[in-house]
Amino acid sequence: MRVLLVEDNPGDAKLARYALAESSSDFDLHHETTLAAAISWLGQGLCDVILLDLGLPDSVGFETITKMRLAASSLPIIVLTGHDDPDFAVMALEAGAQDYLVKGDFTGGTLQRTLRYAIARKQMEERVRQAERQLRIIFSVAPEAILLADDNGRVTLANPAAETMFGLEGNRLLESNVSDLVPEIGLMLADAKDTQDGIRGEGCGHRAAENFHAAFSICPGIIEEPPSHLVLVQDVTDRKNAEEELRRLVVTDPLTGLSNRRRFEEACEIETMRFRRYGVPASLVMLDIDFFKRVNDTYGHATGDAVLVALAETCRRALRETDVAARLGGEEFAVLLPMTSETGALEIAERLRTRLAATSVQTPAGRLNFTVSLGVATFSGQDEAETVLARADAALYRAKEYGRNRVEVAEPPPIMSVIPD
Repeated sequence: MRVLLVEDNPGDAKLARYALAESSSDFDLHHETTLAAAISWLGQGLCDVILLDLGLPDSVGFETITKMRLAASSLPIIVLTGHDDPDFAVMALEAGAQDYLVKGDFTGGTLQRTLRYAIARKQMEERVRQAERQLRIIFSVAPEAILLADDNGRVTLANPAAETMFGLEGNRLLESNVSDLVPEIGLMLADAKDTQDGIRGEGCGHRAAENFHAAFSICPGIIEEPPSHLVLVQDVTDRKNAEEELRRLVVTDPLTGLSNRRRFEEACEIETMRFRRYGVPASLVMLDIDFFKRVNDTYGHATGDAVLVALAETCRRALRETDVAARLGGEEFAVLLPMTSETGALEIAERLRTRLAATSVQTPAGRLNFTVSLGVATFSGQDEAETVLARADAALYRAKEYGRNRVEVAEPPPIMSVIPD
């Protein structure tokens, strides 16, 4: 162990050297008599611990510790003093020393233990200080809002990201409650106190001019006194919007923006269950563009796509918000009409036929009109969704057979009779 002794009294220096030699041969002692000489030597030599007298020719009192600490911030300092006074010891430690020894009142073993303990404490302090530095950096640059809240939910500490996220600066944020920022956090804070692993959740974050979708974690009892709870908050609005857009794309026809077959079949299944449970009427309309192949062959597929888009837009304008219009494939479309009887479905189908007949698209040869044929079927008895769809499809083909540009109603389902044995 390399020890720097800073002592101007030859007798005290000799005692310290003797005590080290008596306790162990594992010490390499270097002696300086002034603070300036000691600091100069530290710039060139290697050292593990400093024994420092506070009454030097060029420095006296606790200021000596401060100066040495500035020159050797990473080295432990043990003060050599003639004062056996607890108050003096406390002030020495507050000034930056790790320990102190009273001159003439220590043995070699005491000195050795003090040196080793001082180094160990200094290393521990450095690890704590390094951890604190790292935490401060994380606290400052973390993109998530980091909050400390007391048992009542009052915010006691917040990082810069929290100020940005909630649109509140410094004191205004510290005057707030987590319930004001994300109400769901306030509701769950009491439950989080009773858990060891914490709680995660999502809710509505409040910002000055807007709300946002917040995901949060509550880690209870991060500080015991006063009781404080760590709250981490993320603004996940972009992620939620992306997820919602992905879900929409999965169930949407990319060309027309209407529902695709998958979404339409799911809606039909739900409506079938509602019909069976509550007897609420519902109907289906199948429609198909007349002579669509001729449009593609004559004007090209770009014009064909324009016709499909025009049909979809007309359906959106003509239908109710509760209706589900879908492109099942090619030029074949279907509409689910919840809470609609056969009479109502016929009226809607006829309205669609009329408006579509009046719809046109631009082609190189001028405006192009088109017509559709439609089939209507109403939910009945224990019909499955695909059965109703098949009956509407059969009605559609009858409309094609009877001249197109017309609406046909599906034949009623056959009545099942039970023949006795």
